[in-house]
Amino acid sequence: MFETTANRALGGRAAGLADGATSVQIAKQVGQPAGSCIYFAVDFEAKSSQMATVIEYIRAASEAIPEYTTGVYGSYAVIDAVWKAQACSRYWQTRAWSYGAVHPYIHIYQYDYGPQRLGLMMNGIDMNLNESLGNEGAWSSLKAEEKEPVLRVEDANKIIKILKAVYKIYPNTEVGRLADAKKTMPF
Repeated sequence: MFETTANRALGGRAAGLADGATSVQIAKQVGQPAGSCIYFAVDFEAKSSQMATVIEYIRAASEAIPEYTTGVYGSYAVIDAVWKAQACSRYWQTRAWSYGAVHPYIHIYQYDYGPQRLGLMMNGIDMNLNESLGNEGAWSSLKAEEKEPVLRVEDANKIIKILKAVYKIYPNTEVGRLADAKKTMPF
């Protein structure tokens, strides 16, 4: 996800073009392959009066990264507005500011977002918990010959279901991290 400040999208087209150009430089530096997705954050409660500017930002970011797909991260209202405008092709919804609603066309759902909730603490940093709902535009830095999974997909899915059931009974963060593993596995 690309984010400089929470409300950067209010910079509209100019900010989108600049952020798109910067995100491509970073993507290439880390080896992100063409065709994968760069998500741009709208990390605040955007009001309906701000949506046209947010959409301009996302469209401009998309224009600046033609070799990648473009996604938006934000609340239900942001996802809905950007989806209706068809300003990008991937959608990552946060639970924050969504008031319990989950958009039907999202690719990733951030079901926990940090302090005072379930968020997973790693190396002193509170991590958000996300669920991939498929076709999110992910990429792996593994070479083709390294992509052989250790477990079969069916077996991994069984283990994840068991861990999720245990986590519901006993919300230990280590169990939660393991139950969340499906979202990061390269298969």
